[in-house]
Amino acid sequence: MASALLKWHRQCYNQRVSERLRPGFPVLGMYDTWLIDLLQVLVSQNWSVLFPEWSNTGDFPPTAETFDTVPLHSTELGAAIDQITLPATLKLTPEHAFIAQSMGTKLPLLPVHGKEENVLFHSLVLAAP
Repeated sequence: MASALLKWHRQCYNQRVSERLRPGFPVLGMYDTWLIDLLQVLVSQNWSVLFPEWSNTGDFPPTAETFDTVPLHSTELGAAIDQITLPATLKLTPEHAFIAQSMGTKLPLLPVHGKEENVLFHSLVLAAP
């Protein structure tokens, strides 16, 4: 659900910015751009293009690119995290479960936060081979 809300927020934000800054970009009064894509295709079958500056998303081939949260860690680190045996009682918060799922790991990769974690992190780095 969080991913869907982030996508919707990004869609609305990008459209508002385009309406303000891109010359010729139509002010639609709505954010359902897939309806505009469909309307554009239907109109172009009988007449000319409805919005000349509009590019339909269907005009581009699908790619593996994503605008979502993407993993930044190496494949080796991901494999090492996946080898960790988790206790059956471990329950991740919804936010941590979302991060772990987005990263493709069992556990989320989180930044070092607070004095205790900072001290532990430095001791682990110094003890590492």
